[in-house]
Amino acid sequence: MKILLTGASGFVGRHLVETFSEQYELRLVQRKNSEIMDDFAHLERFVISGGIDSTTCWAGAFDSVKAVIHLAGVAHNRHQTQQDFQEINTEGTLHLAREAAKSGVERFVFVSSIGVNGSSTEESPFCCHDEADPQNPYAQSKLDAELGLKKIAEDTGLEVVIVRPPLVYGANAPGNFGMLLKLITKVPVLPFGGQPIDVTSSQ
Repeated sequence: MKILLTGASGFVGRHLVETFSEQYELRLVQRKNSEIMDDFAHLERFVISGGIDSTTCWAGAFDSVKAVIHLAGVAHNRHQTQQDFQEINTEGTLHLAREAAKSGVERFVFVSSIGVNGSSTEESPFCCHDEADPQNPYAQSKLDAELGLKKIAEDTGLEVVIVRPPLVYGANAPGNFGMLLKLITKVPVLPFGGQPIDVTSSQ
């Protein structure tokens, strides 16, 4: 089975490629003029002229492709605007799914975010039946993409799989986890909540 994969150069994408390339044929989406990942230079590419948005040309991307795994997107940071999130994470995703469905792709796997459920939980962990409660434009854009994908699935028969991962971590992880690791090396005591410990008491 051939899979079209977006976001292969990201932290999750790299690990997914390492695993899936042993089991499936992969076609990696790559931006024009971007560096080719040396480890995956032998894998098939589909080159796009710009980023993934509502105008991306996907002609020829789905030849012989049975499934799409969509990891690419813009992450939540201070440099992105609400319009950026909507154009890339929402409209870009829906445009890709529509074009995939038109071309006969059978399954579309969308990696969303646990942020769709909310920013925190106390009494019980989030579950798939919880009402969505996005707290920022990034999470809202992911929810909007989910809702749009469900409509596309109803209209076209495309099988849509939505995954809402929490923080993904590991060696060389970016983002908040990477910042936490750097903090650990510099600060002897981490500023987490909890009961104080009396280190002077004897046991």
